Amino acid sequence: MVAIMGSPPAITDPKGSITAFLSDHRSQILAGALLYAVAIALLLWLATALATVFRRADETSDAAAVAIAGYLLVGAIGFIAMSVVAGMTYAMTANPDLLELAVIP
Repeated sequence: MVAIMGSPPAITDPKGSITAFLSDHRSQILAGALLYAVAIALLLWLATALATVFRRADETSDAAAVAIAGYLLVGAIGFIAMSVVAGMTYAMTANPDLLELAVIP
């Protein structure tokens, strides 16, 4: 994400710099969220391939189910986190009055 949108301001920076960063880098943040969603889809593809390998190696083992469950858990948490970041960025930049919420610790 840092490669796409640059380094974000710290939480201790003045309110104006945080809101300016969100306003100035809106498209980069949303593009980063889209790339993150694609990465999660590819991660789940890897998980199913890995689970297939485990299943073919030993049909009685639970390793395939554990692997796919772990990848699904990590993928779901990552997807939800990035969706929240993208949604908040979109909402705050579409409604400038909400930018005040960006600086609440």
